[in-house]
Amino acid sequence: MPNIAAHSATRPLAAPAALPTARAAAAQPQLGLGRCLTSASNRCAAAPDRPQTTQGPVPQQARFQSLLFRVANGVVNASPARQDQAVALYGLSHAQMQLGDFVCGELDMQNVATIATYNKQLDIVHYSRDYTMSYFSPRELIQEFSGHISDAAAGKLVKRARQPAAPILQAWADYLGAHHTRLDPFIRLNALLANVPPEERSAVATRFVLKNTSGDCRTETTVNNLLHLVHACGCKNADDVVAALGKLTLDRHDLLDLSELFIKHFFRNSSKLGLEFFAKQGAEIAFAWNDAGRGKMDLEAIRQKPWQEQQRRFQHSYEPITYSEVRSVLRQPELFDGKVSKVYFADDGVELAGSPASEQWVALTRPIAAQRH
Repeated sequence: MPNIAAHSATRPLAAPAALPTARAAAAQPQLGLGRCLTSASNRCAAAPDRPQTTQGPVPQQARFQSLLFRVANGVVNASPARQDQAVALYGLSHAQMQLGDFVCGELDMQNVATIATYNKQLDIVHYSRDYTMSYFSPRELIQEFSGHISDAAAGKLVKRARQPAAPILQAWADYLGAHHTRLDPFIRLNALLANVPPEERSAVATRFVLKNTSGDCRTETTVNNLLHLVHACGCKNADDVVAALGKLTLDRHDLLDLSELFIKHFFRNSSKLGLEFFAKQGAEIAFAWNDAGRGKMDLEAIRQKPWQEQQRRFQHSYEPITYSEVRSVLRQPELFDGKVSKVYFADDGVELAGSPASEQWVALTRPIAAQRH
């Protein structure tokens, strides 16, 4: 099975469109770490679609494709021709792993990836606050993530991978390089503070901190440190911050808060870049829609931005990166419409919907009708 581990006002549906048949399957980008970017074989293209049983009626107006499934005219078909469909997986960590098990195990889909898989090949690894506190120097982690950004800008990221690097990995490293400024928290902070009157700077920086740190962060102290680095030390980017920290005396908690902000901003934006990358490669994007409990994620709650009101969404956690990913999809319909579906795992089945904004769920029964032979 591919390595899929990760280390998260309703728009009307697009007008129904004709769905391609199994025989019309196009060549797919190869998302795996093999040698060819477009070598997926569509080995089952000649196999017929098979009816997939559902729990209850299928909305007549629903027209979408998700994973193996073609939904149209109140019917769901499971299509062996789609087992080579390129699929990128997103969602909260536990739900994304559940989706990966379903897609690669039960559906036997072969052309599956996550951005975390690619990042790991480039030695870009996520560190939780607790893990950092126990095992790492926060100062060294700030240097590490500044190095990721610098290497991306210089086109050096792909040199970290085992050579020769897979074409898809080269393409991802190039994409990070082309958009490296979006990974840098201090480039973003300087942009937010540009032309802001001095009396309003603290509020702007506070919103930035609340979005990118957990409840253990000392918010006011971190805001003051950020403003000092920007205005007193003249830090324009992450490299400037690393240099400035060598001359400042910050305690371990201050550095831990700053490293958490660095890491969360970096991964929040690399994940959003990953969405764009996959969409431009021609891959389907599937969001696992389970929340942290047993229910579905709430789109209206995701749309809300409590940090704009100087509040945290969760008292002891940070703003979920998955929520930022969903908002990014909704902001760019020209790029993502027709390419993003959502999958919810209920106790006794699987539910699909054709877009993040759709509430026209289609509940499937298990086992799935199409399997690779």
